[in-house]
Amino acid sequence: MNAEDKHHMPPSQQTELDRLKGWSEALKNVVQIFAILVAGYWTYHKFIQTEAPSLETRTQVMSELNWNPSPNLKYCNANFTVHVENKGQSTFEVSSVHIRAWKFNDAPAKEDTVATFLDPLEIETGPTFFDREFTSGRLVRSYAPGVKADCSFDWAVHRTPNSMALFSADLKIKGHGKEREWTTRNSQEICGTVHSDVELKESKGLATK
Repeated sequence: MNAEDKHHMPPSQQTELDRLKGWSEALKNVVQIFAILVAGYWTYHKFIQTEAPSLETRTQVMSELNWNPSPNLKYCNANFTVHVENKGQSTFEVSSVHIRAWKFNDAPAKEDTVATFLDPLEIETGPTFFDREFTSGRLVRSYAPGVKADCSFDWAVHRTPNSMALFSADLKIKGHGKEREWTTRNSQEICGTVHSDVELKESKGLATK
């Protein structure tokens, strides 16, 4: 309908036509807004389900403990190595590394005891022979996706029968505006398995194949 035809229409019909046109425009706007909301919800839902999990901080913290011979036969050398790797897609930062070590007796309280549970949390309430927090070093750094680092800590430990050592590393890690603490522990009999340099290199070589 052109403007001339509308001009010759009765006022009542013109008003009704204007009203219908207004409702049509309003309905069109509502449909467009609804479509935008649906598209936004679908995009957000897809992000939450597929992309958001991949952006979460994925930190791998591991440790290993090895004993090496010492020139002084009354001692052996403990080698506690901590490994950190970023297995995610978001960068994180290690702000500090807290290394502690305990020496304890693993003998059961009663001789007829079949087994004695060695609770690391209980052992950690006892006195340490090493306790230091590092705010610099090979592990304290920023880790982009795929980046990894390791650092070894060494002690000369006196050989003591029926004694064990527990080594612990507590790392403060910042990512996505949050700070979390990761802990890795290792405990073994003191000087229990002493590796020579050749044996140690061979075992590490086998582990990386």
